Amino acid sequence: MVAKQGLWERLTAIVLNNSNNCVRVFGDFNYVRSSDKRKGKGMVFRLQDADLFNKFIADSMLIDLPICGRLFIWYRGDGITMSWLDWFLLSSKWCEMWPTCIQVGYQRGLSDHVPVVLHVNDANWGPRPLRMMKRCREYAGV
Repeated sequence: MVAKQGLWERLTAIVLNNSNNCVRVFGDFNYVRSSDKRKGKGMVFRLQDADLFNKFIADSMLIDLPICGRLFIWYRGDGITMSWLDWFLLSSKWCEMWPTCIQVGYQRGLSDHVPVVLHVNDANWGPRPLRMMKRCREYAGV
């Protein structure tokens, strides 16, 4: 517990030292923020761990981006036990730069984690022009 608290403190210092930049902290933190982010048999919610994780997020002034498409990110093989362990935490500068960014959870494959993608722009500009030009050359025999 003490080692994890030290990690949160060091990470908070790094984030705050970069407060003028767009900061994105993401990955499998192996912690939940509240009891509703964990369910199943044998799952223990540790309030002290959640409090430390929530304190890190608040002290770092990071934003917990909501997820689209999923309620849980990690699933045990029993199909009953699940948690939200993977997080995208963003600075306010990041959210100002990309105000329409969303976090999307996709269909789980072979892993026990759901792939999560941060989409930073919802504009669809169509295919890249170079790909289109390459295709035109192939048809013209060039």
